[in-house]
Amino acid sequence: MEETIQKFRSELESFKTSIQSVALLKFSLLDIVGVWFEETSKSRVRVAQNGTCIFGNGQKNTVSVDGSNIKLATGFVLFMEKSSRKRLVWEKGDQSLEWLYEMPGGSRQVTLNLDVEELLRGNFRYGEEVQYYNFNFSLIGCEVKVMFKQTKKDPNDLGAYFGLRKSTSRIGESTNNVDAITCWVQVDLWNPKDKTWLNLFRNNVARYEPGGTAWGDTSVITVARLKEILTTKTQYGYERIQSAQVRVTITDIGLLELSKQGEIRPTS
Repeated sequence: MEETIQKFRSELESFKTSIQSVALLKFSLLDIVGVWFEETSKSRVRVAQNGTCIFGNGQKNTVSVDGSNIKLATGFVLFMEKSSRKRLVWEKGDQSLEWLYEMPGGSRQVTLNLDVEELLRGNFRYGEEVQYYNFNFSLIGCEVKVMFKQTKKDPNDLGAYFGLRKSTSRIGESTNNVDAITCWVQVDLWNPKDKTWLNLFRNNVARYEPGGTAWGDTSVITVARLKEILTTKTQYGYERIQSAQVRVTITDIGLLELSKQGEIRPTS
């Protein structure tokens, strides 16, 4: 009996060892098709069925099948043992990339032209230690804002945030008020000189309430860098500040919480 138990344990250990070297999931090129977020570059990447990868920051790549491997044109190979349907890990030597899956069906995007001249001047009101610059707009039927924050302690450093505003927003022809929305948010700045999108911040899934917490990052860019990106010279040599092109992307839109004002009476 003891000999049988030992033999069973030995076979079990051999089985464990053998499956450690085998990926639990088999990937094909079709499994990579879709929209992902690359953590390293902080950019969204859309993969087409022919393997073409187009990044939100303007870069391009190609994914292809090479024997039993799936690889990028830049030499990164999909590490199948660490990857899943929601997360892809690419490795090349001691370098690695991480892609997180996004729900393209639950995404919205808008590009805004923001007048940032006042922000770049940084004129603080008397007695104020913090200056807020709110840029209000509508997205997916909600009234929202992108907010920049500047402090007297370090006026060259800018924080940026996204929030839901108090309003009487409606969804289409609905008379419902928006009470909260749960989603991911990413905000990018267009660099017209490099012709690329610069990521300012990306929030994890959060619940936004009207007038509630605005989520973001306390330090996304310096005033000097922003001025450098947006400043051009006229034909007479004068400096001119362009509008800031800011792209707001909402993904993985989850629960949209609504309420209706007033009493509902029965109808015949």
